[in-house]
Amino acid sequence: MISADTIAILIDAGLSGETLKLVVCAIERDVTTARNMVVTERNTVTRNVTDDVTPAALRMRRMREKKNSENNVLDVEKTASVAVTERNSVTSQGVTSDNILKSYSSSEKEDKKDSIVRNVTRRRNSYAPEFETFWSAFPTDPGMSKSVAWQSWGKLSLEDQQAATACIPAFKAWAAEQGESYRMLHACRYLSQRRFEGFKEKAERMKERAASGFYVHPASDEMFAWDGYLKGKTGRASPRDSRGGWTHPTQWPPGYQPEADEQEQAA
Repeated sequence: MISADTIAILIDAGLSGETLKLVVCAIERDVTTARNMVVTERNTVTRNVTDDVTPAALRMRRMREKKNSENNVLDVEKTASVAVTERNSVTSQGVTSDNILKSYSSSEKEDKKDSIVRNVTRRRNSYAPEFETFWSAFPTDPGMSKSVAWQSWGKLSLEDQQAATACIPAFKAWAAEQGESYRMLHACRYLSQRRFEGFKEKAERMKERAASGFYVHPASDEMFAWDGYLKGKTGRASPRDSRGGWTHPTQWPPGYQPEADEQEQAA
């Protein structure tokens, strides 16, 4: 911007109106142009000074480059020496199956052995408590595979697992009614073929009767025990319903000991 003193001088010189404006604009353009020229020149000088490298700095740069080159040569020589040593070691031993087997340390072998033992133990003890409850309640025999039944158990939902266990008493009662010729169903098929679903209603009825007593199935050990007890008391056997069984207050007659009876039969 032109100062007020400069404008006053132009007015005193007789300039006014449009003439004064034109002169002021021309002076301002010249001042702006001059300022830009000064800034450009200053930047050029600064850049040239920065880019200049002194002889001392150039010598230091060359010394650093030479040192880095020497270090790279040493690293290459060291790497080559290690490679030659390893190659000679392998060549002297010979690449044979014995050498490959010897490369495994004894500690690695022991760790692998311990891992195998732990895995086998884990597989043997991997049955869930719910399955153990099912297996102990199911009428198993020595020919049944527990591990196969366990696999079938794992494919059921939690609700089906609970139903399978709850229906076992009804299934056992039905199996007893089939007589001695009936071959017991394998536990895995009881689960995988969902045989337990056919005994849900029977299991519910047995549960209701159990609330008021114990339902003694026909041809069962309990029924024989009750027949003997009642014959001694009344001279008559236990009553029978349409299915051949009867609900008694308890599973066994008063004073009856199943273990003692089994021992007498074995003797």
